[in-house]
Amino acid sequence: MRESDGAACHGVQHFIRDLLALPSPPVLGLLTGNIRLGAEIKLRHFGLWEIFHFGGFADDHEDRNHIAVAAFERGRRIIGKHLQPEEIIVVGDTQFDIRCGKFIGARVLAVATGGASIMN
Repeated sequence: MRESDGAACHGVQHFIRDLLALPSPPVLGLLTGNIRLGAEIKLRHFGLWEIFHFGGFADDHEDRNHIAVAAFERGRRIIGKHLQPEEIIVVGDTQFDIRCGKFIGARVLAVATGGASIMN
């Protein structure tokens, strides 16, 4: 990562800052197809790891839909059993993110940062 010339997607840090500044800020969880250690290394490099209270990772399952289930279950342990799928918003930039959000009954916000086109 020291030699990486990558950066966090434009606007991500402002978006997170604005979310956390809300009168009742959301609890943020991470849902990724990366293994936990890989996600931690990458997000620590960009100063983003610490904002997530829980997550779902490739270590949990090879199918992203089931990674979402693992993240949802962890969220319920952190937030409480009363957490309902419709209270969750999955923000994603691939069709896989959209599908896994729908799989657990969450609302989905698709963003145009990845390689997928609007037609995918």
